[in-house]
Amino acid sequence: MNLEAKAEKAKLLFLDEVIVALRSNTAFSQDNIAPDETATPGYSLFDLEVGGNLKVQKQMISIVLSANNLFDRKYVDHPSTLLFT
Repeated sequence: MNLEAKAEKAKLLFLDEVIVALRSNTAFSQDNIAPDETATPGYSLFDLEVGGNLKVQKQMISIVLSANNLFDRKYVDHPSTLLFT
């Protein structure tokens, strides 16, 4: 399940078309598995993105700063071939 909250502003300080987005990706536990599979616990990941456009002389430059997995959550996707330790 993916969710996104986004805020946009036309101008903020020296940036134009500013955007701030918070995204979450949640996977539920997988415990109804085939004989050769391993059950995997559920998890939620959170990402943050901040960006905007900056005018330098006559050129517009897009600046974006993003952070993925903000809380440094360890996880394994169910179809992954990695093993739990």
